[in-house]
Amino acid sequence: LGSDGKRVRLEDFRGKTVWLVFWRLGCPPCRVEFPILEQLHKQYAGQGLVVLGVNCADDKEIADQFMAECAASFYNIVDSSETAKKVVFEKYQKPGASAVPLNYLIDKDGKVLRAWYGYDKDDAPLKQLLESLGFK
Repeated sequence: LGSDGKRVRLEDFRGKTVWLVFWRLGCPPCRVEFPILEQLHKQYAGQGLVVLGVNCADDKEIADQFMAECAASFYNIVDSSETAKKVVFEKYQKPGASAVPLNYLIDKDGKVLRAWYGYDKDDAPLKQLLESLGFK
């Protein structure tokens, strides 16, 4: 469920490019990346980029407080249920891994264009990829 209580599926965003990020509060790079994701959301939402955060590690109230402090307006799913954790670890993490931030860039047709752990604000190949998708 999303932070607004509605059920969210990646299929809901077909026709848009999705930057999917798995994060948790105890991750310093996640905290650094968060305002950059907000900036991307504000800059490119009108051009069809959806920034979608997923947190299955933290208590919803605490995560919501952090997002409010950051003035995050991009959509986030905060669900620390065992079901959510199982989905994340079985479908999105590499076998035997559970690192964050874990980022995926998914095209309008649902194809994963790039997946990576960590955050690097000076990632030139990623910027070039966004530009090649029409984001200016």
